[in-house]
Amino acid sequence: MLYMQGKTNIIGMHPNRGDFAAELVRRAQRAGDDASIQTIGVWEFVGLTGRWSRVLALYEYGNDWADACQQIRQIMQQPSPELADLYRVADSMRSGGVDDLLEALPGCPTLDDLRESEHGPLLVAETARVPTGGEEAYAAELRGSFGPGASRHGLRLFGLYRHALTDDLVFSYWSADLASYESFMASGDARRWHAGHRDLHASWRHELWAAAKGSRFARPL
Repeated sequence: MLYMQGKTNIIGMHPNRGDFAAELVRRAQRAGDDASIQTIGVWEFVGLTGRWSRVLALYEYGNDWADACQQIRQIMQQPSPELADLYRVADSMRSGGVDDLLEALPGCPTLDDLRESEHGPLLVAETARVPTGGEEAYAAELRGSFGPGASRHGLRLFGLYRHALTDDLVFSYWSADLASYESFMASGDARRWHAGHRDLHASWRHELWAAAKGSRFARPL
């Protein structure tokens, strides 16, 4: 299964961040659950954990590369009316961003899986740089030994991906509420786990995101 994460740099501070996220949420709701490109969720960046101000959107491509290539055609040659309208509305609130095409690794929940389970409003998003070709080995160890420890604090696996256009990046998403995040971070378990698995990755970093108001996983922290 193919996915895309889009991280958008927001001009100005909180009002534009919320307005941009709200626009993405409205368009996801308008598209409904039958669209081939589904919005999994929209989150706003928690500035204490890195560079602000940003908005994250995560999408699932129902038809994999066929959907991605159709989107490329629209972006570069002939935007659909919906996409052109989004550009008109959004461009006054953003200064750029980064899109990443992602491929699901074994054990990655699909959107259907996420719909059938409870997830907290916070997204702990980790990026790990692994040895070339080492994505599956890192992901397997993450599921096997990191996951059980994280779950004891209340975190749940939300997404597990490798970058589709390179061979040394793994993205893992874990859902949480604020109490479980506090418990997890105060324990030091993440740092200890990473220190004990240096053979599987060169570096890691995580950021924290909060579900945008009205989005699929929005609820009190």
